[in-house]
Amino acid sequence: MTARVVAVLLDTAVVLVFATLGRATHAEGVTAGGVASVAWPFLLAAAVGWAAARGRAGWPVSLPAGVVVWLVTVVGGLALRVLTGGGFAVSFGVVTLLVLGGGMVGWRVAWAVARRGRLSTRRAEAARDR
Repeated sequence: MTARVVAVLLDTAVVLVFATLGRATHAEGVTAGGVASVAWPFLLAAAVGWAAARGRAGWPVSLPAGVVVWLVTVVGGLALRVLTGGGFAVSFGVVTLLVLGGGMVGWRVAWAVARRGRLSTRRAEAARDR
């Protein structure tokens, strides 16, 4: 599985978990239609974020790319939500910013740490083999 596929799946999962938890927290019922009604503006905005981040070094798994995808997803998703009659509350905007940031940037931090660990192990093995 390529890094691009992993990144799409993980970013999508973050948005779907966000929508699911939001529905469950507000006792709105966790149904496929309900989750989709919350998630679609953010999934569409994430796709735009992906296009915007494409030129970044290390795309799609780098931290700078993740920050671009995250911020475009939040701003675009909230804008689409308002434009389609979904309403807006400052508290929802803050929660959206924090949850999507924690997920979209968080998995990229874990990826970078794991990658750094693998590289360090390879360097140590190469030095030992000399």
